[in-house]
Order: sequence, then structure tokens, then C-alpha cells
Amino acid sequence: MKFRERIKQIREEHGLSQRQMAEKLYLTRSVISKWENGTRYPNYQEMDALKKLFNVSVDSLFSDDDVKQMPEVEPILQQNPEITIQAMFLTGIFIFNIICFMFQLGNYFNYLSENGAISIGMLIKTVIELASILVLGYCIYKSFNNEITKKIVLVVLIINYECYLVNTVTDTITASVISWFDLLDCVLSLLIMVYIAVYFLNTAYCKSKYVLLACGIQTQLYLFELYRNFSQTITGYMFDSAVIYYISDFGRKVLLMCFIVPQIITITRKRVMRNNNQ
Repeated sequence: MKFRERIKQIREEHGLSQRQMAEKLYLTRSVISKWENGTRYPNYQEMDALKKLFNVSVDSLFSDDDVKQMPEVEPILQQNPEITIQAMFLTGIFIFNIICFMFQLGNYFNYLSENGAISIGMLIKTVIELASILVLGYCIYKSFNNEITKKIVLVVLIINYECYLVNTVTDTITASVISWFDLLDCVLSLLIMVYIAVYFLNTAYCKSKYVLLACGIQTQLYLFELYRNFSQTITGYMFDSAVIYYISDFGRKVLLMCFIVPQIITITRKRVMRNNNQ
């Protein structure tokens, strides 16, 4: 019997509703609902609480299929210290996104006042930056109030890569001379994003060490891009206002890697622990 069936059976045998069971375990009703729907498994503290409340062994709760599926379904991080640190990374990304949004908004209105026409490229950039702020704000709220799931990691990954790719593509299209480095950088970054996204969709498809290598390659691309932008922007000791944007853009990209890499390491650690326990 699978966990979702077993936990529902135990609840009904004790004559409890989902809400009543949640109150006894100091959880929310939605957590119990996710258990019974098979979209989440209990963490170690919740397993211990179940064992004490219903006087059952942990082995009796889970089938072999549950043990195999756990790494793909359960949240990546659930302990408060880990969540707080990762939520701080998200907050840093959020702040840098706000700075980038303000810069794009200023560029858009400057172009509009000088030319009296709308720049589609700048408008798209500004809208994407605003969307990223709203989505990141929601992800921060979820991470502080619940846990960091693979869905949150995927959303953060996609929204930040979307900003990066949209900026690169619009700059390449509007440029008088096409930069082959920008095209190569865009294609390679897109491939890396897809590879990392596939890993978080199903960790069985990709090996963790290759995903970490992909993150390292992406970080090197970020560093090279920052160096290239600085060399084009800084003349002598004079700083262009775009430097603030480049630093903020680089900051959010690095924090994105700082946010993703611990998730990969945690998934790998959990997988190794389960394999050793089998």
C-alpha cells in the first residue's frame, strides 16, 4: 500500500478530518491533502510526529515505490536555517532585479522623451523586468512561509534566464553589427538553462556533477560578460551610469547560481542517504 493510501486509511480509522489531523501534528490542512494526493511526503520531523501520534512504524507507512519516488516529489529544503539562507539569496536577486527594472524604466522614458516614439525593445525589457520582480516576490513569500520546492527553483531559474535572454536578443537585433559572441553566449546559456531545468524536473535524467559543471560554465560566461561590459563602458576614470546596471545584472546572476547549487547538492545528499539506507 502506498503512503498516500496508508495515511488516509490511518486518518479515517481514527475518525479524523484532514484539518483535525493537521492540528494534532501542528501542520496545515494543505500538507495533509498533499500527502493524500501523493504530491508530497513528510520530512523527518513529520515522520517522527506521525509515529508518536498513531503508534506506527515508519516502515509500515511507505512502500518500495514511495522510497523510489520520494527524491522527485518531496521539497528540496524544509529546515528553517536552510530555508532562511536560500530565501536571503532570493531576496538579493529580488533587490538586484528592482535596480535593473528602474534602469530599464529610465532608459525607456529617456528614449520616449528624446525621440517621441516607443522603443519596442526597451518596452519588452521593462515589462520582463517587472514580471520578474512580481514572480520573485511571490517565490520569496512561499519560501519564507513554507519550503523551497523544485517548482520554486524552476520558476526562479526560468524568470532570471528569461530576463537575460530577452536582453541579449533585443540588443543583438537592434545592434548595427551582430556580435557573434553575443549569439554564442545566448545559445550556450539557453542550452545550460534547459539542462538545469530538466534536472529539476526529473533528477534521474541528469547527473548532479554535470549539472554543477554547467553552473560553473555559466558563471564563467557571466564573468566574461561583466569584464566585456566594463571594458566598453569605463573610459579612464569616468563611469557611465550603465555600470550600476551591469553590476546589478551580474549580482543577480551570481546569486542565482548561489541559490541553485545548494539545491543540487542537497538533492544529491538525500539521494545518497536513501541509497545507503536501502
